[in-house]
Amino acid sequence: MDLGDNRYQDSPRARPESLVSSSDSENDSDSQSGTSAVLQSRGSLASPPYFTPANPDVESLARTNSTMSSPPRTDIHPHLHLESRASSLGSTSSLRNDLQWLHADELVALAQKQRPLVAPTDSYVVLVTKMLNRYLRYLTTTWARCLYSLVFLPSSLFDKFSMVAFAFFSSLILFCLMLSCMFLNLPYIVRRFNAWSAKHGGGLTMTNAAYPSIFRNTTANEPSVIAAREALARPMPPRGNIHDQESPRIFNLDVAKFMFQCAALMYERSSSPLLDALETTRNNFDAAAVKSPENSSVVPDIADPGRVLKEVVGTEAARAVSECLHLCNEEENEMTRFAAKLGMKYSTVSELNSQTSACAGLFWDPSSTYIILAFKGTEPGEFIEWTDDFTYEPRDAGDWIRGFGKVHGGFMNRIFPRKLGVGSRVPYYTIRDAVRHTAAHLLEKNPPGTKINLWLTGHSLGTAVASLVYARALNEPRDFGPRVVLRDAFMFGTPIICDVPSAHAFHNRLYHDERRTLWRITNAYDCVATALPDWGDDLRMTLSPSNLFSFAHLGVELQMHPAPRNKVIISGNAMPHGSPVFIETAVRQLDGGAATSASQEIEQARQKIAFLLKVPLLGRLVAHGTAPYWDELQRVQTGRVEWEDQ
Repeated sequence: MDLGDNRYQDSPRARPESLVSSSDSENDSDSQSGTSAVLQSRGSLASPPYFTPANPDVESLARTNSTMSSPPRTDIHPHLHLESRASSLGSTSSLRNDLQWLHADELVALAQKQRPLVAPTDSYVVLVTKMLNRYLRYLTTTWARCLYSLVFLPSSLFDKFSMVAFAFFSSLILFCLMLSCMFLNLPYIVRRFNAWSAKHGGGLTMTNAAYPSIFRNTTANEPSVIAAREALARPMPPRGNIHDQESPRIFNLDVAKFMFQCAALMYERSSSPLLDALETTRNNFDAAAVKSPENSSVVPDIADPGRVLKEVVGTEAARAVSECLHLCNEEENEMTRFAAKLGMKYSTVSELNSQTSACAGLFWDPSSTYIILAFKGTEPGEFIEWTDDFTYEPRDAGDWIRGFGKVHGGFMNRIFPRKLGVGSRVPYYTIRDAVRHTAAHLLEKNPPGTKINLWLTGHSLGTAVASLVYARALNEPRDFGPRVVLRDAFMFGTPIICDVPSAHAFHNRLYHDERRTLWRITNAYDCVATALPDWGDDLRMTLSPSNLFSFAHLGVELQMHPAPRNKVIISGNAMPHGSPVFIETAVRQLDGGAATSASQEIEQARQKIAFLLKVPLLGRLVAHGTAPYWDELQRVQTGRVEWEDQ
């Protein structure tokens, strides 16, 4: 299997035959024809001057979106009648085409931003210079805020200490990450990694290559995959007594593994196709079109997919942009082929207001009743994303998520931007409309009264954004439509996200009408999930709102401890301490068996991971990767989960 990253390739990648299925043959022909279409269209594209309009404030959209008094205009917002449009959706290819156009519309907003700090054409010297500049900017901003808070904000001595401690340790950790990113981007290291990954890592990116069995030999006929797909499609259990804490909570291990594969697969998509598509968009950007009455404000609801982009850059250029993002994107084609091996379809649906590789994608089974919304995490070598993770600028979230207070501004900006360009969409709305569109397609094939289950997953930065989406959907169940049911979320390696009032509001709402759970699966030594101060998770602590040690997580934490403990410990405030939680699987767990080449490969990978985990500081960073998480998931045993001692 080859799921490589174009940034790490010295030559075009060969298409791996092992991932090709009969269902892909139509896509292959479409991709080939799409390639020629892009080449022809790009040859005749005009290049108007680059335009950067004023950015209107879009915070008020959160308040007005659900309280519009005027009747909806179906010519502009046809998704409000998706059920009546279901018959027009036709085949899965038609649905995917609509999702791709909806995704492409986001480039109108991204094209109005400054070009990305890091470009694929940058030399190593330029890249290092940009990393240093970014780090110095981080130091200036972080310590300036710290000094301002110390001097002008009323706070206790302990609050002042927390500000200095947070600024110092975050600066130190980010400095180590900068050195790591410089090392990983060395041309020699890139070449050596390419050769090693092609030979031993299945052609995977740096994030996944250490443990290629995450994807290798996985098919829809595997017992664990069958069990997971059946559980994902199962209707919501009867309500019973929602607040009865004696009723056990079930952690489905088959679903957790399946969701983790979806989250890890998101790392196989880089930013290169996006940057190419953005250049085409900028070169054909029509300022007059974007200022037209229909495009003069942020679009809160779905229009005809692709309409916004076509009106801004022209039909021909818009087609080239869409094909660059999808049909001619070999990385996404690889992801689509792997999803097909699991009996699912895949499409990227949002760039999350970013010109880096951050994105959100949908997985769905055309013959079933579930949708998986997955969010990509932080790439090991992308220093820009690491600075976003460690830049904590508290931002009010109550306008978007009822009851919330302050949340991490960097995470909030990915899904609910403070400002957008003229004629742009909020990423959350794009994701919401993609889910509604997909649900309408699935409902068309099922009897009346059928409900579609929506599950969320992510890793690292992806879990932070996914958690905010989950919190919004929990508070606004109508966002995804009356026949879409929000189910559980499986988050891996989640950082701190919000203040204590936000966490309390989330946990209070979590069991308001159904028994849902946001599972926060954590490696015991993961620096991102466990190293930053999270005293807001401890109900016994009483800290002032200005204390930077009072950050909190959302959901129920399941912390996986390696040998010699080899156990899972549960903690969190989403349910009373001691509530029964059981880990279950429909697949018989084996303690041993005949040695195979696959098992030998897994054992070798485990030995390398165990060695790296013992290295001071480096081990904490390694523990955040997908390989250690997948390895620990394979070791998890069924039974009742032990609660953390208080």
